[in-house]
Amino acid sequence: MSQEGRHSEAAKYLESEIKEPKRDAKYYYYHGVYLVRDDPIYNVKRFLADFQKAYELEPDNYRINVILGDSYSLTDDVENSIFYLEKAVELYSETFKPSNPYGGLAASYYRVGEYEKAYEVNEKAIELSPDNAWYYNRKGLILSQLEGLEPLMEYYQKAVEMDPDEIEFPKYYGNRLIEMEYDEMAIEHFNSFLAKDENASWCYADLGYIKMVQGDWEGGKELLDKAESIISNDTLTHMYMAFYEYFHGKLSRAYDYYVKYRLSLEKYTLIYRPKSVEEFEKFFAKQVLFQRLQKENAKQEAASYSTSP
Repeated sequence: MSQEGRHSEAAKYLESEIKEPKRDAKYYYYHGVYLVRDDPIYNVKRFLADFQKAYELEPDNYRINVILGDSYSLTDDVENSIFYLEKAVELYSETFKPSNPYGGLAASYYRVGEYEKAYEVNEKAIELSPDNAWYYNRKGLILSQLEGLEPLMEYYQKAVEMDPDEIEFPKYYGNRLIEMEYDEMAIEHFNSFLAKDENASWCYADLGYIKMVQGDWEGGKELLDKAESIISNDTLTHMYMAFYEYFHGKLSRAYDYYVKYRLSLEKYTLIYRPKSVEEFEKFFAKQVLFQRLQKENAKQEAASYSTSP
């Protein structure tokens, strides 16, 4: 059934054919897989419960640990993602090819700033799957944190050559250029895509951010509005809108975009509006792009104060 795309029916068939106490780890694993394939957003609580039950029954099962780690990564629970993927690495053998847990673990290490670990694990992922363009794209991102611009450019180009149709690669590359404050290179990069597709909303969003961090807040807001008019649920657009409203003192609107931003990342959890400025600032405190805007805003406030009578 599942092979024919009838994932919900496959899950219901398992439920009807296998009753307690005959439901073993294999049952919960496949039941969870069918739920993921059917609707990963609507079914998240159910398939996570399935995979956790499978883990309780067989904690040393490689595939169960991998799917738990990947599932927690989807819900932005990086701590649990790392826990299960590290265990999957311990259990891994090449008999499990083409599957390997190293790529997912490298991504999670990168997200928490463990760049040396991310590099080491990503190299293992490349060794096992040398034709995976994502691993080279991630290698450039990791090395940009450790060595600077050149490896970012080198491995971005390699990833694009391997998979020229993957639109996420130029998004990651452009965003990293902004984090590293190579704004002019980023502008040229985004404009090259807009020349091919004037509806590339992600380009307008990042160009809008650059205008804001260069002091042109209203020009940036205009581009963010353009991005939002094309795609209303873009993650970065929500984050940049939250920043714009926050730095303009419109906290209620900033909190609304904060919620939209987090929901676009943590699709499967309940997100509450911040109760204070401190809570908003604490959430974004480690976000490099928020830090850049804080510096620009402080500079503008200082200039305004020095020129006031």
